[in-house]
Amino acid sequence: MTEDERSFHKDYEGGTLVTNDDKASRFEFLTAKFGSPLPLAGKDLEFVVAEPANACHDLSNADQARGKIVVIKRGGCPFTDKAYSVERAGGIVAVMVNNHRTILRMDSLKRYESYNISISMVMVTNNAGDHLMSMSGTGNTIHFEDGNVTSEEWTGLKNSISAEQWPMDPQECHDVFMKLREDHKNSPERLAVLESAYLETGPEAEEELKKLNKNSNFRN
Repeated sequence: MTEDERSFHKDYEGGTLVTNDDKASRFEFLTAKFGSPLPLAGKDLEFVVAEPANACHDLSNADQARGKIVVIKRGGCPFTDKAYSVERAGGIVAVMVNNHRTILRMDSLKRYESYNISISMVMVTNNAGDHLMSMSGTGNTIHFEDGNVTSEEWTGLKNSISAEQWPMDPQECHDVFMKLREDHKNSPERLAVLESAYLETGPEAEEELKKLNKNSNFRN
């Protein structure tokens, strides 16, 4: 690998995907545990949406995917099958849109199944996917930044907000929420997931959120 290639790639767990449209939206991602390191250095890259969207078969729009990021949807087949489909089409990065508001680090069911994958692969939330889909075909680009996002942050949040983890007492529930809110205050995406889960704990949560968000320091 040349010096230029080393500066263009870096091996890390996660970061931020930034859209180069008028909204300049930022979405967290986690890298897969297989494939090549992700192109970094803020380089703007074109992207296309895979056809079929789940990329479980060879892409019918391979001519558009060559040399670009390819956005794919979760479901229908293993992660590695999707990666191979994007690679055969000439794509350089596969962006997996999760079917949930959370994300995880993708892995292969059997280690040998991912040995020959040479492209990079990341996962973003379904909310991020909706935004990317809305940009599709407009000629806009995206780039990746190392935002020091870790799988532990997302896994910890997901485990903490499962229904059985919330206390029955409203005040205790509030205390748990405020602790998690502080832990994830620097991530608008994780805060949104947390608030959505908190709302499901009861009517007290809705009233509390209205008060908190009215003059919140956590919002832009």
